[in-house]
Amino acid sequence: MVLEAMACGTIPIVSDLPAMREAVGDCGFYVDGFGVADWRNAIESVLLGADALTAERDACRTRAETRFDLGATSARYEEIFQRLSAGGNA
Repeated sequence: MVLEAMACGTIPIVSDLPAMREAVGDCGFYVDGFGVADWRNAIESVLLGADALTAERDACRTRAETRFDLGATSARYEEIFQRLSAGGNA
């Protein structure tokens, strides 16, 4: 869901977890805590500055389109499978 939102130019607000860091990169806002106040503060902060975030929205869309492109992802998997089938474990 995060990548789909980014592809639409939505800036994600996500938990500060490794998987989210990998997907979102520098294109989102991270919430350190898990409490309601932590999330409320993050959402309010983004909403208050929403009008000035055009470049960030564009960066989100670009990241989703380039880093997670189906063709590029398939090519990376194919490369990995070829190395594994050739006996390489790198």
